[in-house]
Amino acid sequence: MGLSERTRGGDDLARHIEGELAEFLDGAENRIVQDDAKMDEAIRKITRQVTMEEIGKKPEVSVIISRLMAD
Repeated sequence: MGLSERTRGGDDLARHIEGELAEFLDGAENRIVQDDAKMDEAIRKITRQVTMEEIGKKPEVSVIISRLMAD
């Protein structure tokens, strides 16, 4: 069955979730961004919350954090 691709307002669900996550990342404190466990928890919570509000389903969320390191 899966998730709907559209929000209740007709917007693209994936883009809406991405927008909410981008907003979180723009305002997140360094201590949260530098801690993988805190980032995992925050991303999971925001994704579930947005999805629940928009389509009434609470999805299983898997978070993969990949960090690029400078030489």
